[in-house]
Amino acid sequence: MAIASALASLVGVACGSGGEPVAPRATASAAPFVLVSGTAAAATPRPRVVGTPTAAPTPQSILADDEVWRRIAADTEGTLRPLLRPPSLPAGLETVLDKRLPAKPTPGFLYVEYGGPGKLLVIAAGPLNPPPGFEPGHQDQLTVRGQPGVLAVGDDRDPNVSSWVYWEEPGLWRPEGAESVGPRVQYLVRGQGMSSKELLALVEGLRPWLPE
Repeated sequence: MAIASALASLVGVACGSGGEPVAPRATASAAPFVLVSGTAAAATPRPRVVGTPTAAPTPQSILADDEVWRRIAADTEGTLRPLLRPPSLPAGLETVLDKRLPAKPTPGFLYVEYGGPGKLLVIAAGPLNPPPGFEPGHQDQLTVRGQPGVLAVGDDRDPNVSSWVYWEEPGLWRPEGAESVGPRVQYLVRGQGMSSKELLALVEGLRPWLPE
């Protein structure tokens, strides 16, 4: 339960009473949060369990990166595009982990975590509900990949602690249970052990990816 809750809080995916990750009952146009006077106010989605709780997955060597993305591409065909992947990774990242529930991957959902000593990079897309903010950090509204977005800096005294970037990417998104396909995909990228400028540069460098 503690592991599932920690994973969920990493990108703001809700948890059920048993600790299992859940996704909101969303339409293709649902927003994960609303901005009020430059701050984020959490939405109140109606949660439902997706997938079956299983043992926590184990991080793999960074050499398995292609394998992870190929699996996600197959599972999200027709429900989430584009899949945005960095053409290269920051130095120091040694492992990759697909954090979706392996027993029943949720359609329209992407959640990849890279790790290394003192570093963390999360790329998530789909039914997201980002946390409302950090203390003692701050949030800024800015343009991300040509779209309105939000940058949240975890600690103004130490920008290497943790930051995340949220925006809606033009594309295709059909969450589980939705009857129609939406024209935008909610994306959230979180970094730790890197500055907010480095995180923004990584986000701007993301490229649509599909297996050849």
